Amino acid sequence: MLSVEHEVDVVARREGVVVEILHDVGAPVEAGEVLARLDDREPLAELEKARAEVQHTRARVSYGEADVRVKDAAHKRALEMKQHNLISDADLEKAQFEIEAARFNLESLRLAVTYADANVRQHELELEKTRIRAPFAGVVGRRYLRPGQAIAKEEKCYRLSELRPLLVKFLIPETAPRPRAGDAVSVMLLTDSEQMYTARVQRVSPVVDPASAAIEVTAQLAGPDLRGLRPGMAVRVLWQPEAGKP
Repeated sequence: MLSVEHEVDVVARREGVVVEILHDVGAPVEAGEVLARLDDREPLAELEKARAEVQHTRARVSYGEADVRVKDAAHKRALEMKQHNLISDADLEKAQFEIEAARFNLESLRLAVTYADANVRQHELELEKTRIRAPFAGVVGRRYLRPGQAIAKEEKCYRLSELRPLLVKFLIPETAPRPRAGDAVSVMLLTDSEQMYTARVQRVSPVVDPASAAIEVTAQLAGPDLRGLRPGMAVRVLWQPEAGKP
């Protein structure tokens, strides 16, 4: 049977209701292209709330910076006045305490901004999860979901497959000579024995399958006229070991 290196079931990364189908069976898609979309109203609202919290926290940082400047100026005045014995030790200690408290408060606010930014990124990720995307360029082989369907996290949504390069895997007896990378084998469709295609050996398994006492060989089809071939087609492989080959 013809196969490809990449063929996967694309699953949902979060639960939700399908609101839009963008690609159906047979559609070619690019890597990262949106295949379908889930209801995004809730994660979008959470994202807007998180962004508003960032703005609010940044405004508090600006206020905290201004407060530090005021308290720092007051502390410097207190030091000068203390040098002339115009204030008591208690007044100087109070000014020192207030500037230190203002600095600690500002540092806390800056950490709050970092946390708020991280919260925004988390909600952006949740919003992105409402988009079901193609992990690689290929063709939609199957669609499992339908509009209005409520799906769960990790539920299958699409079967996506590459179209090229086409591979064929076959078994040879353990006792037979082993092909080498680059060796040519002939491939024909079971539905059309007159058309022959050429494939080049890519890799030979280093282990023997104990159930069949055989070795798996993978070959890649090569040639200019492969347009009519698709993954999943049943084929027959013809390989003739070279005489005297180990």
